[in-house]
Amino acid sequence: MSLTTITVDEAKKRLADGAVLVDVRENDEVARERIPGARHAALSGLTSASADGASAIIFHCKSGGRTAANAGK
Repeated sequence: MSLTTITVDEAKKRLADGAVLVDVRENDEVARERIPGARHAALSGLTSASADGASAIIFHCKSGGRTAANAGK
């Protein structure tokens, strides 16, 4: 699976077009700062992500490293 890094502006555009934002940071990170409208699914427990008819899924972690390293999930 290939991942594409996108800008905040591109993410906003895709969200407006029906994408879903999934925050894969761990519980302690999310407790410190939440992203309004994001679904939380800690990467450590993630087995799959459901798009529920969304046009795309956007994954967010602190730096992108965890998302890239676990793209196969």
